[in-house]
Amino acid sequence: MTADAVPATCGLATYLAAREAGYVFIVEENQQRLHARLAALPWPQATHHASTGIGHGRLEQRTIEVLPTPHDLDFPAAATVLQATSAATNRGTRRTTPSTASPT
Repeated sequence: MTADAVPATCGLATYLAAREAGYVFIVEENQQRLHARLAALPWPQATHHASTGIGHGRLEQRTIEVLPTPHDLDFPAAATVLQATSAATNRGTRRTTPSTASPT
């Protein structure tokens, strides 16, 4: 199951884990403690995957950083944490728009 920030709760994760279902949740600041805990992880030590593409007048750069879930994260059945960042640069105006997501 994939879900945006609103349903990303321990309750839903527990429900899915009990049914042996996998999940990918987006964690945003509405989950303050979890968000802060994920932000404090050693992302420079993470495995990095990067890609670049050109299309629709934009240069798009994407990076995914992957870490094992810390044993003390206290989020049910989370096996891996990742942080996805992207930036799109308009090739005409050279204006760049960044974005970041932190799924668990």
